[in-house]
Amino acid sequence: MFSIRIWGKKLGLVLAGMVAACGLWACSPPEVPPYEDEHQTYVAPPSLENRPFTVATKFLELIKEERFEDAYSFLGPQARRKVTERTFANRLGDYFETANTKSSYMGRIVSNEQVSGDTAIVTLEDTLSPDSPDWVWEFEKRHGTWLLQSLDLPPLFIYDNPRQDRWH
Repeated sequence: MFSIRIWGKKLGLVLAGMVAACGLWACSPPEVPPYEDEHQTYVAPPSLENRPFTVATKFLELIKEERFEDAYSFLGPQARRKVTERTFANRLGDYFETANTKSSYMGRIVSNEQVSGDTAIVTLEDTLSPDSPDWVWEFEKRHGTWLLQSLDLPPLFIYDNPRQDRWH
């Protein structure tokens, strides 16, 4: 009699556990929400990896890290015609020797991106000196990659043509 009660309690607990598990399973959300089509395929959101905003941020980080040769690879053909890699690295290297100059770069962030087809304008603002003028960088998409074509990058100001205010 004693063993029947113990087995009865164990059986009751097992049954209660099974009922609870079935209840949880029944209350779980369906694999396909009712408002979606079962045959609908997932489409990933567009990658932000190759956006002008992201490319500008990477370029700026390389400049801040004083990796000027690596940063030069972000320049497109028009900009490369205006400045050689050696001149680019030397002028920025000389410019970065003063703490005041270096701090003007450290406060810069990419703040805006405007894309129109295969061209884009990226604006950089100075968070440490809000009265400082924004820097404007122009990009062109070549073979699927955004490259800098003209830019404000003290002491380098690289422009192919006089800038036109066509984006405002």
